Amino acid sequence: SAADAAIEKAEEPESSDMDDEGLAAELNARLQAAPPEVEVPKVWGAPPPLRGRPARVEETVDVPFFDQWLAVLKFLNGWHEAKACAESEIREAFREHLANESIEQADTVDRLSGTVVPLLLDLRNIDAAVVKSLGADRLKGLKSIQISILRIVTFELCRERAAKASLKKRGRGNANGNGNGHV
Repeated sequence: SAADAAIEKAEEPESSDMDDEGLAAELNARLQAAPPEVEVPKVWGAPPPLRGRPARVEETVDVPFFDQWLAVLKFLNGWHEAKACAESEIREAFREHLANESIEQADTVDRLSGTVVPLLLDLRNIDAAVVKSLGADRLKGLKSIQISILRIVTFELCRERAAKASLKKRGRGNANGNGNGHV
């Protein structure tokens, strides 16, 4: 830069053609001169969405599956099954329990509620299916947590069987006519 050049020139041995006052005046002139403009790069913010796609929303980390399973088992073990409750009461109690277990992601809560609430609404039929499958004598030796697991598994198997029967019934209806079950 100009200041460095002036300092170097000042360090050189004095030449006979320039006196001290001339050197000082030259140094002052160079130091008083405006520094050269340096181009500063513009700082960009976040880039716009690419090709018209919306910006990616930060994803929330879902609660681990084991923690979800544990929360469901805790709820089922604590549920007082002798009293019949409305669907809204069961759903609200389950959501409150999940919130206490730090499970608050809407899709996770909805997915778990989609299994637990119908299970508790149909608990008498599910228990009858469990007793029919295993027998009352085998169930007497089981712990309540084991019975809760059997209830969940039996409920899912019954739900799957009902879905297959519905598809099969719909499939037969479509084969007999115009596609909507009518001939």
